[in-house]
Amino acid sequence: MPTLDWDLLLKTDRLRSDADGNPVCYVQSETPPRTPAEADIQRIIFSSPFRRLAGKTQVHPLAKVDYVHNRLTHSLEVAETGTSLTQRLMANLGFSPEQSIACAYHVKAACLGHDIGNPPYGHAGEFAIQSWADAHREELGNLLAEDTSSPGNPAPERILEDFLKFDGNAQAFRLLSHPMPRRDAYFRLS
Repeated sequence: MPTLDWDLLLKTDRLRSDADGNPVCYVQSETPPRTPAEADIQRIIFSSPFRRLAGKTQVHPLAKVDYVHNRLTHSLEVAETGTSLTQRLMANLGFSPEQSIACAYHVKAACLGHDIGNPPYGHAGEFAIQSWADAHREELGNLLAEDTSSPGNPAPERILEDFLKFDGNAQAFRLLSHPMPRRDAYFRLS
């Protein structure tokens, strides 16, 4: 089994696009004692996509309890569980306190962001987006062709294909990892 380079896995560099659109790593210093991993958690928590999770119901068919469980509550619960499990695992494996804390923060950020791209109603929402895109394929294709005519934008066919195969997990990964330089969009996590 290959060994893991924990210093590389817990690297704090961020990703952005250069002037030519190529991804490059950069270091953004944080105000001590806040670490880059803590900043990642805060970037997610204070973001609009994360706050919108409060309006998305976590669907449990035939649930035995009568309270509404939303995606925001679910993500917070997952983050606490992930953090606790990571801390125990890292301690049992004998990692340094600094590595254990850094790893726990990264896992917490991943847990907080895991549902950020899901539409309302989970898989049923994904299916609704896919069905709508299929039913409006020509109209959507024409609209995308007009909107993506600037250089550097993805091809309309590629965007249409994303709608036809919409997946909330892929959308979450796209939102959390995209290196575009727009200030108001994307997270540029470490």
